[in-house]
Amino acid sequence: LRRLLAVNVFIAFLWLTVPLTMPGQALAAWGPFTFSREGLMLAFLVTLKSNAIVMFFLALVATMDSPTIGYALDRLRFPSKLVFLFLFTYRYLHVIAEEWRKLHVAARLRGFVPRTDRHTYRTLGNMIGMVFVHSFDRSARVYEAMILRGFSGRFRSVTAFRATARDAAFAAAASGCLLCLMAADWYMELYRG
Repeated sequence: LRRLLAVNVFIAFLWLTVPLTMPGQALAAWGPFTFSREGLMLAFLVTLKSNAIVMFFLALVATMDSPTIGYALDRLRFPSKLVFLFLFTYRYLHVIAEEWRKLHVAARLRGFVPRTDRHTYRTLGNMIGMVFVHSFDRSARVYEAMILRGFSGRFRSVTAFRATARDAAFAAAASGCLLCLMAADWYMELYRG
């Protein structure tokens, strides 16, 4: 529910603006503002689709760990460079954040107080530059360690996944739901036209 709340907070702004700014059949009017039926339908459709996408993502992807997602992307024939980029970004994101935290603590211990002046911008720029330099050095060391361990450019997983009858049934049900949503969308387009 917290994850859905984050999406719906953004969508609340659409509910505040779209029905008032989209031209169409007026349902209500308050001074210069007109609440249109078309704007209301569009806001409802965006809400429905956004929540469906988020719930679909949460049900299928958010419960998996990153190596499993990487292996699945590889099995779905995604480009290997994209798979490696995803895996290494996920793996080293917290390392880069920790590097930034260390630099920030070191600057604060030296009396650095952020302001809106040239010294602050130069200091923050130097800190960001140091994060990039340290990240580049770490990536070179990781690459050399991978080569020493026999990395051949192919993603390998310790766990071998096999499709079962349950997976096929779930895929069929998910495809059926997707087709129903597409049919409903098509019907709404015809109804509007």
